[in-house]
Amino acid sequence: DGSGDLALNVAQTGDVQISIDASDPDNPVLTATKAPPYTVDIFVRGFNGDWADSAANELAFVGNDSYQTELALTDPNAAGALSFKVASSDWATVDCGSNGNNVDLGVAYALNCAGGGDMTLNDSGAGQYSFHVDGTDPANPVLTVEKTPYAARIFVRGLSQDWSEANPLRERV
Repeated sequence: DGSGDLALNVAQTGDVQISIDASDPDNPVLTATKAPPYTVDIFVRGFNGDWADSAANELAFVGNDSYQTELALTDPNAAGALSFKVASSDWATVDCGSNGNNVDLGVAYALNCAGGGDMTLNDSGAGQYSFHVDGTDPANPVLTVEKTPYAARIFVRGLSQDWSEANPLRERV
């Protein structure tokens, strides 16, 4: 409108994160994205016997109300190796578990976030597994677990001269 003001049209209700990159003061870039469905970090806890809330088990927000991580299952025969939950560090903000059925690979699984017990993944052997949580409805998230076609995590390296493991390749579920 010539006033120098910016306008933002939002197609749906919800929280929006707004950031500005002013590294080039003559051409700042404003980015508006839908905020993640959860205000805390969430984790796959218990898989392969690891109940910690560590970075290795964290479900990364990947946009579109979705979270994803990849975890290795080294010994499917170990006690409790296939049991897990999706939960926050405090086990109170987010604590999602079983809806009474086992989790099958490739099948969307409605999580029970109101007192659900541990989930059990139907055994598909040792390997790398991709966990995807759709948090479109944060009170009723949906989990999908896939066995990845490769044995180790794969990274996008060299992007912007970053050769580290900071950019894991994520499968679209």
